[in-house]
Amino acid sequence: MHPRSTTRTIPRSAPRRRSSRCAGTVGLAAVGHVQGLAANEVPVLGYELVKGLELDGVVVVSPDEVLDGTERGARLVYVALTRAVQELTIVSAGALPGVLGLGSSDHDERDVAPVW
Repeated sequence: MHPRSTTRTIPRSAPRRRSSRCAGTVGLAAVGHVQGLAANEVPVLGYELVKGLELDGVVVVSPDEVLDGTERGARLVYVALTRAVQELTIVSAGALPGVLGLGSSDHDERDVAPVW
């Protein structure tokens, strides 16, 4: 794996085409694998596909869409959040669910920045 690679996890409802177009605008190619990556390739995987992987950096996209009050949704988000070895970024259009524990007074507001 490329030493500075980052893997993104996307909800089932998010179109893979959109992620591929976004990656392409910055000279990256979205791919569905983690082995043998070229320098410009970024793995883009669904929540269901990351179990068992250990990755340097992970961007979890829209966990609020997956946390639907079911045990399965909670497990999928937990697995996605625990794949990062060095760097974890959570991206959400709205407020992050309270169950993530990121909105409490225990955290410095600079650590939690919504991305619009």
